[in-house]
Amino acid sequence: PLPPAPSAPPPAPASPAATEPAAVAPEPIPPPATPPAAAQAPAGIPDAGRYVDILDGLSSTEGMRQAFLVSGQSLVASGRAPGPDHAAKIVTLVSMLSDVTRRAAGGMKQGDVKQVLVFGTEGMLMVSPAAPGTLAAVAGAGVNVGRLRLALNDCLKRLAGVS
Repeated sequence: PLPPAPSAPPPAPASPAATEPAAVAPEPIPPPATPPAAAQAPAGIPDAGRYVDILDGLSSTEGMRQAFLVSGQSLVASGRAPGPDHAAKIVTLVSMLSDVTRRAAGGMKQGDVKQVLVFGTEGMLMVSPAAPGTLAAVAGAGVNVGRLRLALNDCLKRLAGVS
């Protein structure tokens, strides 16, 4: 049989300083947050309030969640404005979807894109070129697509009237 392993000596008692929590340096206070992009008048859209009213009208369509108007890197939203990070994500995704479908339609000789519909398990997204930028409408899964398309077309006409 093997001899028993030698036991390790007991650990030395901890000094009082080692048992107290280390002092944590306070985190710097961040500068005040800038207002969300949706609350600002976007470049190329001097009267954001008029656009918000039009987007709010679209959002009042049964089944709609929210509408957005993207112009460059700026965003106007119906309802509650998204925070800066979410607004930047919306701008990026709407712009990417618009660009990809425009290139696809052109590459397949289908002319200009009038409307893009994306159906998901939780709802749908409609994206259309608009006079001041790109209009995006987000709706729930049970939305009446025909009614939403009529409301979207009306919204596009109203947006063109402001420009």
